[in-house]
Amino acid sequence: MQVIGWSWRSPLESTELLDSLGLLDVLLNDLQITPNRDSWKWAADSEGCFSVKSVKTLLKSEDNQEPCFILEWCKWVPAKCNIHVWRSGLNSIPTVEALTRRNVHVEDSLCSFCRESEETAEHIFISCISAAIVWNHIST
Repeated sequence: MQVIGWSWRSPLESTELLDSLGLLDVLLNDLQITPNRDSWKWAADSEGCFSVKSVKTLLKSEDNQEPCFILEWCKWVPAKCNIHVWRSGLNSIPTVEALTRRNVHVEDSLCSFCRESEETAEHIFISCISAAIVWNHIST
């Protein structure tokens, strides 16, 4: 095997660059180059073959069970209402809290309706006094 020499264009003086080089060396240490062609292997199966059974087994395994939001769709309301409730349950409505989580800078985090609490999906639709007034009018 031929040893390849490295020719650096910049001096290796920064510790960040040296740390990156050390990490690269560790990652490449276990690399084995073979004359065989690359191939796809399904990691969830011991033989590397994809099957629906292996997907079901993977999904049922305890390691992959995370709490998820299950919504029973209501047939008598428009689909966009069901989608809105679903998105609010997943906390993906663009509230100040959700935007901040996505690294979008927002000047003021208070609810724009009541100015009493941080703007979250739960606050806007349940806790806010404005929401209480709306829900009260709808239910009467």
